[in-house]
Amino acid sequence: MNILILATALAAGSADAPVTAPPITAAPAAAPVSAEQRKLALELARAMNSEELTRAQISKMLDDTLPKTFAATPQFAAMEKDHPGVTKAVIEAMRPIIVTSTLARLPSLWERLAPIYTRMFSVAELHTLLDFYTSPAGARVIKTMGEGADYSRMLGDMVANNNSVVTSDGVTAGVQSGVAQVIRSATPEDMKAMIALVATSAGKKLPMLNREVQAASIAWGNEPEPELDAQVESAVKDAVVKYLGKPAQ
Repeated sequence: MNILILATALAAGSADAPVTAPPITAAPAAAPVSAEQRKLALELARAMNSEELTRAQISKMLDDTLPKTFAATPQFAAMEKDHPGVTKAVIEAMRPIIVTSTLARLPSLWERLAPIYTRMFSVAELHTLLDFYTSPAGARVIKTMGEGADYSRMLGDMVANNNSVVTSDGVTAGVQSGVAQVIRSATPEDMKAMIALVATSAGKKLPMLNREVQAASIAWGNEPEPELDAQVESAVKDAVVKYLGKPAQ
């Protein structure tokens, strides 16, 4: 999920600092957004939610998180006990559908996030962010964040509630585990680069975006996809029939 929350963890006390309500004043007119701002904002959204990172996160979910979630769910655990290997068969049936659909929808996520960045950052600030996130240190931070994110709570809630709705609490728990992994594994070079970023005007603004970016990402993830749901359901039923050798119940 979104790497921007890392700045909150690095900005000492910024997430928990008391907030004083400002006096009510007329909202300033929105500054015009230039074509360069739009271009850079889209590049930033793409850099932090790349196809490579998305593939890695899907693989982790399907290869690690989802099997553990199924194993902790009585219904799936009982089915696996009676028919060893059926859980893997079900997951492999879903894999190509989920990967293809998610990657096809990625550009729509970038387009949704870009306006958030253009409202907050100037051209110079967008360059600052892109310089960091496309640098070796920034690339390592994004990669580590993706690999360290643990969405077991989110998946557990979805399985327990028998629905596909992603919740803010589940996403936040996953992102926080990713942040912790970045802090644990960051090299001195990485920490120096992150601290330098937080000291810039762009870095100081990052914590202001976390909730909005996360909300937009969750809304994107929760958009109804009846065709996808039907494809997954059909693939899972076919996998069960093939594995068990009898009609799925």
